[in-house]
Amino acid sequence: MAFWAERRRAPRVTVHCPVQYFYLPPSNHVPPTQALDLSLYGARLETPDPLIPGAAIAFQIVTEDRQVIDARARVVYTLPPSAKFFRAGVCFTYLSDRDRAVLERVLVCASGVPQS
Repeated sequence: MAFWAERRRAPRVTVHCPVQYFYLPPSNHVPPTQALDLSLYGARLETPDPLIPGAAIAFQIVTEDRQVIDARARVVYTLPPSAKFFRAGVCFTYLSDRDRAVLERVLVCASGVPQS
């Protein structure tokens, strides 16, 4: 029996994109963070600091072609550190139309599925 029941509205695609996040309201503390996977509705992040479940965060994802996606999200969970990093699941609460289009292109490229 699986420990986690899958509840995502869209499948996630494995990526390795740098992320800069900050809590809302913003602070000056911006630890190095990595997106491990992405979907149209959320992401799994790897961060040196635990994210607080329920917290509102804002972050930027830098794509391989150096485009920036500005996202707002709610922290769904944070797992204890694996090695020295925490893993956190976030659900997007806001993406502009432009950022959603960039994210869609990233997902198509990362999935290896050709566009129709």
